[in-house]
Order: sequence, then C-alpha cells, then structure tokens
Amino acid sequence: MHWRWEIGGLNKRMLVFLFAAAIATRLLAMPITLHGDLLYIWSIPSLIFNSVSDPYEYATVNFPTIADSAWDVYYPPASFIVNGFWLIFLNFFSSDLIDWLGKTRELIFSLTEYSLNNYLGGRVVNYLNIGLLKIPNLFYEILIIIGLAKLVGIPQKHKVIISWLVNPVVLYSAYMMGQIDLLTALLVVWATVMAVKGKRYVSLTLLVIGTMVKVLPVVLIAPMAFLLGKSWKERVGLMLYSILIFVIFNLPFTSDLERLRIAYFPPIMPGLADLSFRPDALIMLGKLVAAVGVGLWFMVRVIRSGRNFNPKYFPEIVGLILLLFFSAYRGALFNHYVVLMPFLILFWAKERRAVLKMMVFSGLLFLTHIYTRPLQGELFTLLGIDWLTNFPSTRELIAPWFKYEHLSLMTGAILSGWMLIETLIRGNRLFKKIL
Repeated sequence: MHWRWEIGGLNKRMLVFLFAAAIATRLLAMPITLHGDLLYIWSIPSLIFNSVSDPYEYATVNFPTIADSAWDVYYPPASFIVNGFWLIFLNFFSSDLIDWLGKTRELIFSLTEYSLNNYLGGRVVNYLNIGLLKIPNLFYEILIIIGLAKLVGIPQKHKVIISWLVNPVVLYSAYMMGQIDLLTALLVVWATVMAVKGKRYVSLTLLVIGTMVKVLPVVLIAPMAFLLGKSWKERVGLMLYSILIFVIFNLPFTSDLERLRIAYFPPIMPGLADLSFRPDALIMLGKLVAAVGVGLWFMVRVIRSGRNFNPKYFPEIVGLILLLFFSAYRGALFNHYVVLMPFLILFWAKERRAVLKMMVFSGLLFLTHIYTRPLQGELFTLLGIDWLTNFPSTRELIAPWFKYEHLSLMTGAILSGWMLIETLIRGNRLFKKIL
C-alpha cells in the first residue's frame, strides 16, 4: 500500500485504523484536558438542579463582575438551554456532577494555583466529570459527518469523513478545551442541508438557533434569505421571518437587556478596525477592506444577473461566505474557526492532498492564535505532572529567535491571504457555472 495524502489510495484496513485512532484520541483527551470556559458554560444550567426555575435570568441578576462571579454569561441563551438538557442525562452517570459544577469559580481559581489531585475527592472525580461534559461533542461530530456526507457525491464521502476525523482544530477546540463551537457548526451544516432540500424556513430557523449558541452564524442569515427567495418579495419575507423568530426566541431572556447584549457582543471581542498606523492595525484594516470589496463585487454580480441559484450550489456558497468573513476576522480565538472547517473540508475533498492542506491550514492557525495557555497552565493541570503543567507556551518557545507578535502577524496575514484567494478563485468558478 502506498500512502497518499489525498486519502484516495488508502485501503479499508487503513481507513478503519484511522477511524479507531481518531476516536481513541478523543476519548483520551476528553477527561485529562480542560479550559475554564468548559466549567463556565455548564455552571449556569446546573442551577436548575438547585430549584432555580430560570438559570439564565438568575445568573444575569446575580452577575456582579466577571472577576467575582461564579457564572460566565458571555454566551447567548441557547448554549445554556442545550447544555441544560444534556445535564439531565449526564447527571445519571455521576452523583457528584452538579455539586462539582456549583463550585465553578473555586475550581477555576484552583486550576491557576495548584494541581487538582486532591480536589473534591481526587483525580478520578475530576476525570469523570470533565469527560462527561465533553460527551455531547461526540454526538455533534457524528451528526456533522452525516450532514457533510449528504452534501457530497459518493466518491468524496470517505475523504470528507477522514479529513474531518483528523482535523486538529476540532480535536483541540472540542475535546481539549471543551468549547461548544461544534454545536454551532452542526446547526450551520444542517441549515445548509435543509437549504439544498428546499426547506427554507427550517434552514433559516437553524441558522437563527446557531446564532443563539454563538453569534458567528449571523453573517449567513441575510445572504441565505436572499438566495432562498425566488423574488424580492420572498426575500424580504424570509428576512423578516428570521428577525421575528430571533426576537421571539430571545423574549424569555430580556429581563436584563444589557446582559443579553453582552452575551451576543461581549466586550472581550475586539473592534473591527484599529485606525492607527501600527503594522498590525494596517494589516487588519487591509484585510477588512479587501473582504468588503470582494463581498460587494460578488453581491453586485449576483444581483445584476437576476438569476436564482440552484440549491445544489448552496454548500459552496455558504463556504465562500464563511471564507470571506474569516479572511477579515479580527478575533483571536482558535475555536471560532470550527464553524469554517466543515466547508473547507467540502472544498478540499475534491482536490488532491486534502489532508496536507488541512494540516498546513491548522498549523498556521495554531501559530496565529495560540500563544499563552494552550501548552501550559490549566489545560494539563488535571494530570498533575509538573513538567507538562509548566510546559512553555508558543510565545515562550520562540522567544529566543523572534517576537511572537511578529510570527502571529505574519501567519495571520498568510492565512487571510490564503482564504481571500480561495474565495476569489472558487467564487469566480462558481459564477462561471451558474451566472
């Protein structure tokens, strides 16, 4: 057997081996790695087990400051609702889970100060509970893979599945950090599947719910309302429908509008542009201007054509919108790119060296965004191994050669350029086929 990066030459035995290795890696990473956000996002729904009828409102009312609060309300409401349903199920597997989550702030402080070897009954309890909180991501992955398989032809299905399984961005975000971005990606993928099937209202509803998990899918709602409508009247109606259900879904959480606003647009999110003459600010502004220019060019071409898009092209269109958005994205959060990964895989599954492209892209993303805790501190504290807990960050590893800020700026510019070029090339090809 000859190894090929594009996977097409792998036999069934190797495919089974890769699948088993991917599952084993996830199961190994789940209980022994941790990011503080995992505890924050599960602490609010756990309040319902303490006779709190509306955990989200309770958390917002009792939210003094981030520094002193046991609840991080920096997530939209659907994140906590979905996790609340999961907690009802997960609670059967650990009698200590709810009490353990009730000490969230204490637990997070302990992560930054000392090992958790003797915390709440020892390592076993921590391993079990943290592993349980990451279980939903396994189900999200299965559903994402099923959705992706529906969006490609038979020859590409195995490439899509394996490319997803070996994706380091998903492994790190979902199973090491324990972030909820896989749920956002799942909703966007199935919104695309529904759009292809012509189920317009279901598609837009899934996008709205995705926005209520994490706000990033909001960039897809207006374009999809436009594409799904066959006339301007229908397009306006679909957009109004999206706004209406967003308002209706958020009505139960409007007791504190300021906290709701912060949940969707937290102050930790950087501004779109820094109007200064620093090199990083100029590059960020250039990325934004380039993305807006390309987006306007595409929009004008679509509107001037006056044609309706064939639904079979919707996966490619969604991928192009996300590529364009992330080419200008200023946020410095690695896990946000999880929502982009399914569509990069759909693009690259039709090409040679699909896995190689995925690894290079992920490596650049790593160097651009990961520089503090991911290789040190709380991520590996649960193991109680001093040398691993104190392993230097990327910033510290490269310090003898050059500043991390320069590396981040360079790799970020390369990534943005890559995504913008892919958007232009693929968008032009798409227009030649359908306009």
